[in-house]
Amino acid sequence: MRALVTLAAIAAFVGFLVWMALQQGGVACEVCMASGGRTHCATVSAGDAAQAEERARQVACGVVGGGMADELACQRGPAVSTRCEN
Repeated sequence: MRALVTLAAIAAFVGFLVWMALQQGGVACEVCMASGGRTHCATVSAGDAAQAEERARQVACGVVGGGMADELACQRGPAVSTRCEN
């Protein structure tokens, strides 16, 4: 019985940590970028829309870019789509 209570307490604590981590980002942005004939969308949460959009752009371009030069060119280009939610 004592082990069951200990496991329940640990599970509750882990659940609380996960919940806190998910609550940190105030704004979530999904940005889709295209480069080299490929398109990728990334969703990132941050404190504000500008930070979330910039980070999502970086992640999406990291996937579609064929190297550092392509990745940087992708980041400077226009997004295929951008959507942010509080």
